[in-house]
Amino acid sequence: MSKQRMADAIKARSPLVQREAVAPADLYQTDAANPESPTVGNQEKAKSGNTEHLQADEPQRVRPEKYSTLLRPATIKAIKRLALERDAKDYAIVQAALDTYLAQQPESGFSGKPEQRLI
Repeated sequence: MSKQRMADAIKARSPLVQREAVAPADLYQTDAANPESPTVGNQEKAKSGNTEHLQADEPQRVRPEKYSTLLRPATIKAIKRLALERDAKDYAIVQAALDTYLAQQPESGFSGKPEQRLI
């Protein structure tokens, strides 16, 4: 077999040569013909479900803001232990303790009535 015929035979067998280029999908384009494709309208509809009963029963929740401070290791251990016993998040334990403390300090200006629950 000649070198040219060998190269042609290899080219014919190679799947890489025979593949066609694939155009990338546009993730931001909405498809009105396909109702299952995610669109802004469908997302709004899913979010705006009947939540009136939830809003009346539960206070509004807020996402806690990230805040860092230094604590003694024994304090951290006590917070974690208390959170585990109460099946709560450690930041909820710290938030409750700070709310109580600040409510007792008249100069803090803290009302002592948490208007919103943490997530």
